[in-house]
Amino acid sequence: KWGLIDSIQQLQDSKWSSSTIYQYLPRAILITDPERQTASIHHLNDQYQVIREESIHFVYQRMHWVDHRYNENGQLVEEVSGLNDAIEKRTLYYYENPKADNFSSWQAFDTAGKLTAESKIAVQGNESTYLFYRDGTLELKIVSKDLGNHQYESTVFDKQDKITSKTIQTKESSSNFQ
Repeated sequence: KWGLIDSIQQLQDSKWSSSTIYQYLPRAILITDPERQTASIHHLNDQYQVIREESIHFVYQRMHWVDHRYNENGQLVEEVSGLNDAIEKRTLYYYENPKADNFSSWQAFDTAGKLTAESKIAVQGNESTYLFYRDGTLELKIVSKDLGNHQYESTVFDKQDKITSKTIQTKESSSNFQ
């Protein structure tokens, strides 16, 4: 009915090596990999948004988890993650307006509340700028432009503002796939 996958079979040298199995419960998705001895549970709210992820590795006896919090508009505003019983990181997400589908920036904090990383995304006309900071220092900048005619240009800059790569992509229009 929903078109959801029930498993992914992994091959190595043309031979079966493992399976990832998906089970859909009323308010959760259970993902297991018997070969790797792992399981993940994705708890869902009434809007089918993930509110908690738990990944359990039975061999190492550890559980990684992430709690997700949304605002009244359904936008992700906070993630708190940890290992076993200890919090490791808190990430806050910010939006340009209450109707925005995508966040415009985020900030990550360590267990002491110190800002460790942040990202800012600015869109102006046909150009998007992505900035990534670690410990207050600009580490990466990506400027993407829509050149029209299904062409997009991305320029990547390092922390010294030197160009490290430049790519131009051409995307096929959907009318070519009839």
